[in-house]
Amino acid sequence: MLFAVLAAGSTLLALRAAPVGFDGRQLALERLAERAAGERLVFLGVDRFAGYYLRDTLIQSPAGFVPPKVGARPQKAWQLGGAADFDTLRTGRLDSFDYAITTAAAYASSPPPNWRPVARDGDYVLWERSGRGPTTLVLPGEGGDPGVIFDCEDRHARAAQRRGTAIVLAEPVALEDGAWEPARAFSAPGGASARVPLEPGSWRISLQYHSQVPLTVYANGRPVAELPPSLEGIYLAQEGRGAFWPAGEVEVAGDVPEDVEVEVRAAAPSGLQRLLGVERRVWLGTLTFTAEAEPTEVPIGEACGRYVDRLVPGR
Repeated sequence: MLFAVLAAGSTLLALRAAPVGFDGRQLALERLAERAAGERLVFLGVDRFAGYYLRDTLIQSPAGFVPPKVGARPQKAWQLGGAADFDTLRTGRLDSFDYAITTAAAYASSPPPNWRPVARDGDYVLWERSGRGPTTLVLPGEGGDPGVIFDCEDRHARAAQRRGTAIVLAEPVALEDGAWEPARAFSAPGGASARVPLEPGSWRISLQYHSQVPLTVYANGRPVAELPPSLEGIYLAQEGRGAFWPAGEVEVAGDVPEDVEVEVRAAAPSGLQRLLGVERRVWLGTLTFTAEAEPTEVPIGEACGRYVDRLVPGR
């Protein structure tokens, strides 16, 4: 009897603070998979277990070690801690799928014209393809970002001979994880904040994070989003990095830039967890702001110095 009690206590001590997953978002994947059952689907998120939750589809993914893998563009090859979006795959490879799933975050490449959203569940969006999309080029240095400032002396511009077009986005504002004060990683209950100057207009907030408790996001003291606990795509030494999630909106009024403070507060552990001395952790990653503006397509020669999503070469 004493041995059993000691063994149970030892097990409790080992497991009480273990990072247990949360299935709210993953169950949303299961529900979206019902719409694409039996069809070829590319998962453009970061979750090691997406293959299980999307098991009724013919799933492939360029990120998150989800088998089977699908090859990414060399300019946007997925790296640990990074995000994925529509531009991660070459046009021909992307058009081999019937459906795609992305997060609903604004900080992402715009969808190609032959893809349309058909369902949203929580923070995931299901897209359906119709026909084939135009061949596109992604600029070097884009990585996991939606785009990059376009240098017209770039070899891609010369290769396109400036006869094609460029998909231009409003330039987003991104604060790397080192901008959080007092620190990007903390125990619950607790919080961290970051301050950034924004131009007048409407901005959609996106955030990389992992958390073992619910979070509330505040912009200038006003709550703008409730985020669920999430350990999707968490990897050792890359906590707080991976997919971007929608984290509310903020409006900057007037005619001059305004300093906006974003604060993330973590809820306290449950009463039982506190009784057992369980520590709940939060890790924050990159914080981004995307202006409420539609992508525009302009001649390549007019895209110099602008934030370009992708190039569509001329014939």
